[in-house]
Amino acid sequence: MFAGARIIKTGLAVALSLFICDYFNIQPSLFAGAATVLNMQPSVELSLYNAKEQLLVHSLSVCVAILLGLTIGTNPLSMGIATIIIIQLCQVFKWRGGVSAGVMAAIFVLASPHAEFLNHALVRSLAIFVGVSVALVVNLTIAPPRYRQPLQKKLVELNIHVSRLFYEAVQAFLRLSLPTPEEKEAMTKKTEDLFRGNPAPL
Repeated sequence: MFAGARIIKTGLAVALSLFICDYFNIQPSLFAGAATVLNMQPSVELSLYNAKEQLLVHSLSVCVAILLGLTIGTNPLSMGIATIIIIQLCQVFKWRGGVSAGVMAAIFVLASPHAEFLNHALVRSLAIFVGVSVALVVNLTIAPPRYRQPLQKKLVELNIHVSRLFYEAVQAFLRLSLPTPEEKEAMTKKTEDLFRGNPAPL
């Protein structure tokens, strides 16, 4: 089985984010790869819609994580508090699409070593933003799937087909004549072909 466009796109984005981090010595580059995967979108429309939200959620998460790391420290308690704060703020601002990625970003930052926490946290934050940026760029530029037009076309075909079936059923009722088994089979096959994605003659 061959990999789909989205799978290949995700793999390329991960490789690119890791390469950028390694080239500029932004470590650990693993966080960039994870952020890339979490922020990949299935369509151009979602990429455009969520781009601003993703950046805002990650900025908020990184700020919350650094603030808690400096005040409470890097421990499970601070990670739990960060999770609660981020989820609550995302609900307030209605940023529902990037909650999971934001929480993971905060945990990555708070997983920094306690010694020289701020330096490690800033570098990890930079790695996360590299991953987010690469995901956004790849979502918008590399083989973006187009779902809207095929879906609209299929809905139009289904609407025309259902309307025709309804019209024929009314005509048959008025004429008091039922369709033959062959006609029933042809109508059933045409409907099944539409739902399976096969074009049906209009």
